[in-house]
Amino acid sequence: MDTLEQIALWYLRLNGYFVIPNFIAHGEGGPRTDVDVLAVRFPYSREYPDDAQRLHIPANKIDVVFAESKTGRCKLNGPWKAAGNQNALEYVLRRVGILENDKSIATAANGLYEKQNYESGDYVFRIVCFGSQTNGTLPQVTQVMWPDVLSFINQRFATYQAEKAEHQHWDSFGAYLWDNLSGDVVPNVTAIVDGWKTKCPCWP
Repeated sequence: MDTLEQIALWYLRLNGYFVIPNFIAHGEGGPRTDVDVLAVRFPYSREYPDDAQRLHIPANKIDVVFAESKTGRCKLNGPWKAAGNQNALEYVLRRVGILENDKSIATAANGLYEKQNYESGDYVFRIVCFGSQTNGTLPQVTQVMWPDVLSFINQRFATYQAEKAEHQHWDSFGAYLWDNLSGDVVPNVTAIVDGWKTKCPCWP
């Protein structure tokens, strides 16, 4: 899991999502593609104020997010671009387990192919792309920029420093973010990536 994917994962986690990194989507013949971060947020999640407006968190619905992390301009890869990869996306939807039958899974998959989101009843499935530049050709995709991600994490850590101070159970990357995003100055995403490579060269 690369550094940008880990930043996206922690941003989603701090916004109340349960997260799974590098979710492999299988189709016929074995692995086809992977989702950088698969995240699910339940409708009545409450802790601290979330980045609801920027992240477009739907009110009173189960929110299932397929997150893509990009260095530059937001773009989509893998099953989001070609209907020929429908088996892979249907596999992901089936594994999430909210949709009860193949017909509803196929309908949701088609909605994601056509509009990059699908909403029905009490749940939403959608694509969120993290990057350094928005992409005007993806109007249906929630696009979140890295400076905003880092600013939100910094504000969360600074505002709730006492509550978050006990974080020994966090993984090493979460602790690294705490060390670098708890101060008055917010480093840019390049500094965060380069610093992590220096601290933990085993990670890309």
